Amino acid sequence: MALDKISQTVQQFRQDVLGRGGPQISSMYEVTLAHIAQEPIVCYPLNVILPGRQFVYYEHDLWGPVRKIPYKRGYTQCHMSFVVYQDWAERTYIESWMNSIILNDNVPGVNFDANSVTARPQTFVADAVREQEAQDAFNNALATGGPASSDANFGFNYQDYIDYTNGFGTVLINCLNSQTKEPNVTIMLKEAFPAAISQMSMASDGTSYPTFNVTFQFNDYHYL
Repeated sequence: MALDKISQTVQQFRQDVLGRGGPQISSMYEVTLAHIAQEPIVCYPLNVILPGRQFVYYEHDLWGPVRKIPYKRGYTQCHMSFVVYQDWAERTYIESWMNSIILNDNVPGVNFDANSVTARPQTFVADAVREQEAQDAFNNALATGGPASSDANFGFNYQDYIDYTNGFGTVLINCLNSQTKEPNVTIMLKEAFPAAISQMSMASDGTSYPTFNVTFQFNDYHYL
């Protein structure tokens, strides 16, 4: 940077800062959760930890200094803390989102379509006496393309499936302008899903409101 571009006085520095709109206010943000199977919901988490970005690289050191060559993008997780309101809307939305990806009701005797890509269940053996027989049948079913509802040796069949295609969604994090309330920057998490909901504390003294944390995984993000 040229010397004439550096603020020489406090007043000039102040003018430079104000000319850029001032610092981003950390409390000015809004989040939109958009699960593919639900209507989007706009919410205001207690705090948001924006994901970081990095490169995965390998080291090339045939001779001389080690050269680090990037070959793949990588991201850290996105974390959000939510306040629980009387309607429990945010928690309900995220619970439904997670249920759409993997659902295990542990209901015995449920038939399923083994040929369905989005509803291929796992099977579990309830009778320990037939455990080895069931394991052999399970291994045989895997070798032939998956278990079928006619495989009697599996014991109980459970309604347990993974539906990734219809389970992911998009998370929009808008960092807002303090004057116009329009986004200065938008972070779009693509192919995102809630990977974990933290434990939540309730207290009988009523001195604090309940909160919970959510960790979001995603495949890619756009910096808009």
